[in-house]
Amino acid sequence: MKIKGFIDFLCRVKSILERKSIRGEVNHGLSKTIRDRLLYYICVAASFTLLLAAIIFIPAYKDYKLATRTVDDIKEFKELSELAILMARERAPTAIIMSREPTVDSLWGTSLKKHRDNVDLAFSNLIETYKKIGVTYLNEIKSVHSQLILARSDIDREISINRSELKAGDYQKALHRMLLVADNYQGYMSDRVIEIAKDNKSLAPTLFHALMITDLREHGGQIAGFLVSSLAAQVPLDIENEIAARRNITRTYEIWKLIQVHCQIFGCQSLVEQTKEINNRFFSDAFEPIYTVINESKSSERYKWTVSEFVNAFSPMLISFSKYRDALLYKAISDAELKRTASIIILIMLIAIIAIVCFIHFYVVFTIRKDIFIPLIKVNEEVLLLSDDRPSGDYSTFKTKEMKEIWRSMEVLRNKVIERKELLGYFRTLSETDSLTGLPNRRALEHIAGEISSVVEGELFSLVIMDVDFSKGINDKYGHATGDIVLRKVASVIRSVLGDAGIIFRYGGEEFAIVLRGHGLDGAIKIAEKLRITLENEIIYSTNNERVCITASFGVASAKGKKETWLQLFSNADKALYRAKKEGRNRVRALFEGEQ
Repeated sequence: MKIKGFIDFLCRVKSILERKSIRGEVNHGLSKTIRDRLLYYICVAASFTLLLAAIIFIPAYKDYKLATRTVDDIKEFKELSELAILMARERAPTAIIMSREPTVDSLWGTSLKKHRDNVDLAFSNLIETYKKIGVTYLNEIKSVHSQLILARSDIDREISINRSELKAGDYQKALHRMLLVADNYQGYMSDRVIEIAKDNKSLAPTLFHALMITDLREHGGQIAGFLVSSLAAQVPLDIENEIAARRNITRTYEIWKLIQVHCQIFGCQSLVEQTKEINNRFFSDAFEPIYTVINESKSSERYKWTVSEFVNAFSPMLISFSKYRDALLYKAISDAELKRTASIIILIMLIAIIAIVCFIHFYVVFTIRKDIFIPLIKVNEEVLLLSDDRPSGDYSTFKTKEMKEIWRSMEVLRNKVIERKELLGYFRTLSETDSLTGLPNRRALEHIAGEISSVVEGELFSLVIMDVDFSKGINDKYGHATGDIVLRKVASVIRSVLGDAGIIFRYGGEEFAIVLRGHGLDGAIKIAEKLRITLENEIIYSTNNERVCITASFGVASAKGKKETWLQLFSNADKALYRAKKEGRNRVRALFEGEQ
């Protein structure tokens, strides 16, 4: 679906470029078509190159991200499990401090404070870590820490009283609070492992393996926790604690069987060695003091172990679990970092290869474009410039022999076209200029009629038509030569009064037309009135040196910001001129909007 969408996108790009070429200026249509096609094919080639690169690059990048996340997830679990072990280790000095041994206060009091500080520091570090990564279990971690602090307060309150009066039940209740905190934390840790495994399924076997070894260590430590209360009070082991201890022993065996299966799957030599150590030290040596205490509880009045002796004999047996966990996590981290390093190497190689391929591709395209397409486009532009009578560019930089030959041919053609256009311009000037007055004639006026018809809405545009009054009488009385003098003088007066305000045409006979662009009806009327007064006061002499007086009538019309046609504009001005003549001549009249 992604590739289909990509191809559809390229098709849309092509259609847009084609429409752009069609809508382009006619004079440059061919040039734009070549340029757009070249651009399109460059885009297609570049897009497929990038698509191929993405197909290769994205999986490698995903492997890199997965390996990085795997390392981070394993480190997070390691931090979680280390906190669980630290909490379990805190219970050992706690149990000894609560015993009745008067010689343990100084030594084990310092040890208990050290263990508590380590646990608190681990909680703080974990909370800070979760704040950074935004884990939703932050409140649960804080809650477990608060529960631990309350359990410590209960224990401190119990040991503050005379320990000779401390009963086994009170001792067991105090330790039971610590065990509840550990169980709550284990539950949270299991939930977090499940959440991590859902997001990173490849890590699930390792995490559950490590979680089982952490649970095994916790259950192994709890076995001793069910016995120390009877040891501290030197009373027989009650049936509930014995059942709980034996249940945990059975549970440790079951968990250990599952762990051994996982160990065989992983096939790590260090795990095999740690498995042997756990079998020898924990399931052999560590259970000896456990069963000794249980048997002594039934057969003798006093135990041969004190709490401190029992803890010192049992606790070292749990170290092998931590070693196993460290070996497992170390192997997992090493494998993940190895994959991440391999992914980085692959990414670097891909980037280098893609860069080289893209460079070669664009170099070839650039060379073709520079040496073939661009010269062809410039030659095409030169032809179009010749047709538009515009100056040509400098194409002397062509490097190939073929393009230089084409350019020399274009120079010959350009000179011929220039000569022909100069000749045509000369003939056009002759055909559109009145020979008597030197003004543009009626043909020139009709030539710009198209421009007048295309006036955009809102632009001011006016037309003034003037007619010399009684010109026929002047010709009859003074002769045609004097009539020509009058027409030349009228043209001169109009030029001097009008300046650059408009364009003057000799429309025919004694009629003149003035096109005023940028002037509305009021402005055109003022200009016409000024012309009328100037002509009325002008002194002209005939060929016989007789004084000739002239006047003129004016008709004014305006486009008034509408898209009016030339015929309509001229018709309005002509009607206004007719009104001026009808009302007695020598006056200016305009046709306002809505008048008939």
